[in-house]
Amino acid sequence: VLFFDVRTLQSDVPAMREIVNRHFADAWVVAYALGFTADLLAMWAPYTAAREALCSVITPASVKELCKMHLQRLSETREQLAEYLLEGALTQEIAMTRTSALLSCLRQANTTIRWLLLQATTQDTKLQAVFKSSPVPREQL
Repeated sequence: VLFFDVRTLQSDVPAMREIVNRHFADAWVVAYALGFTADLLAMWAPYTAAREALCSVITPASVKELCKMHLQRLSETREQLAEYLLEGALTQEIAMTRTSALLSCLRQANTTIRWLLLQATTQDTKLQAVFKSSPVPREQL
């Protein structure tokens, strides 16, 4: 939608800062259709206000912290899922009584894996280096 409002992308710095802080502070590669993604760092590079707003939030240091947080969350959800998936531990009764906890764990695992897979596809070389230095191989995702 913002591509139809070039003036905002180009020169409305306060609006772009608010949009980026609210929606893209931790996710700059977005999926917009099945199999299609947009790296906003590359897509918004020609637009001054949009580029400045993204670059003020998405830095190698902030991405390193986000990556660290998501890797920690991945480890925690793997442990939780391992508990649920023990032989005989996930009975129909437990699934019915702990539905909320099970769904919460699955939701957290899915969002974490999605973030790690999507954001690593960024075209920015400095950010790619951050992801390449992460300790978890893609096979484990």
